[in-house]
Amino acid sequence: MGNPAGWSVTDVGERHVTIEHADGADATIGFVQMSGVIAASGGAGPQTPERVARALWALFDGGSARLDHVAVNGDGSVRSVGEVGSGAQYHLLIPLDRQVAIGIVARVPSRAWRTHVDAIFEGFRMNQ
Repeated sequence: MGNPAGWSVTDVGERHVTIEHADGADATIGFVQMSGVIAASGGAGPQTPERVARALWALFDGGSARLDHVAVNGDGSVRSVGEVGSGAQYHLLIPLDRQVAIGIVARVPSRAWRTHVDAIFEGFRMNQ
């Protein structure tokens, strides 16, 4: 995946990549162990990707993130948006199987950054 305009890669790990924008936004792309998310949020058993996305929001920012909207896409991925701290956060969960997904979390100053987030999400999907 090429870097979206204005973004640069700042961290590459075995299971994640982080990109940042000079204006204070960042996004991390990595693997999500869905059963681990459910267990960490107090649940059990396999759950739907939508429930995993909701469980992730319960864990974001030490549990203080506010989830505003969740949408299940036709391909089974789950897109969500809410507030974290003084900014907006977008999340895309792309299930690979019943246990593992790819998660992309973008933390941006405001929802006015949606076009940046769309470019990151779509750029990743095109290069999967």
